[in-house]
Amino acid sequence: MRIGVLCGDNWHPAITVIEGLRPLEPRGFQFEFIVDTADWKSDVLEQYSAVILSKSNRRSPEDAEPWLTEEIQMDFDRYVAKGGGLLVIHSGTVGYANEKCFRELVGGVFTQHPEAGWVTLEYAEDTSWFGNEYPPFKIFDEHYFVNMFDEQAEIFMTSSSQSGKQPAGWIKRHGRGQVCVLTPGHYLEVWLNPHYQRTIESALTKVARKGQQAD
Repeated sequence: MRIGVLCGDNWHPAITVIEGLRPLEPRGFQFEFIVDTADWKSDVLEQYSAVILSKSNRRSPEDAEPWLTEEIQMDFDRYVAKGGGLLVIHSGTVGYANEKCFRELVGGVFTQHPEAGWVTLEYAEDTSWFGNEYPPFKIFDEHYFVNMFDEQAEIFMTSSSQSGKQPAGWIKRHGRGQVCVLTPGHYLEVWLNPHYQRTIESALTKVARKGQQAD
């Protein structure tokens, strides 16, 4: 599957995402990375089975100008509605609170996080689309707190720390496509955690066009 990956901002280096996805390449994923979105083309999404967004709302690490215009928001809305898949990871929830179309598409956005520390990730009992049971596990990460905008979103993973408990993974339909959100992922060690790698792979397979055709 050909997967477009939007990544890289001043707080979240693209190399974290690139190295974090590298172990999945032998599993049939062809990743193409986009770091600078200044020259966005409206038809870029159509060439991918799914798109990963792990990038806050700025064009590049050097350019703080917001990249997600109303036109681009509609590009994403149409792409998913027609059957495309969108997987939002960590920083892909940051800086989009005022982008109404996009936040409703994604279903929730980042609000704040306490100082990095140990976070426990736990899966809902019904995670049948994962294919098997997933045990809770701990990671050292930024514990993202979020505002949810879609009551119909299926929360399949939660995160807990001394600061409280939050949704950490959810999935929702939009038209013929699906959107999945995973909030962990500030550090490369989190991406490379075997349990989280399996979660990313399952989520990506679920939302991608190939996965939908198998539903």
